[in-house]
Amino acid sequence: MSFNIASFSNKKLNGYLKTRSNNIDKYIDILTAQKVNGSVFFALKYEMLISYPLNFPVRPALKLTELIKEIQEEQQIKKLMQKNNSLKKELAQLKKNCHYCTFGSQASSCRALLVKLGENEIALKNFW
Repeated sequence: MSFNIASFSNKKLNGYLKTRSNNIDKYIDILTAQKVNGSVFFALKYEMLISYPLNFPVRPALKLTELIKEIQEEQQIKKLMQKNNSLKKELAQLKKNCHYCTFGSQASSCRALLVKLGENEIALKNFW
């Protein structure tokens, strides 16, 4: 997934959700009619879906809340992986500039990057 769903219009969100959902197209169309765009979609909660003005039955409401959670987790993983790749590139560049990295500010920069990289990798592992 290489796009920001939170920036989707209600119509673009409709098309995307229909590719991700199963047997709830009617309810996705209701969200579109209610002008629910990408950023509003992520704010939806189960209680909102089963209440006025949406009044969704329990099953579609649960399916949508699970889909919201799934998409949010996917986007978090993507961000962590991008950050991880960025940190690895930065570390590689530092190592390239300083063969030994044992003294001075580059050594502390390398250590700081290694700490960030480790924290990021731990966060990624928590998703698996």
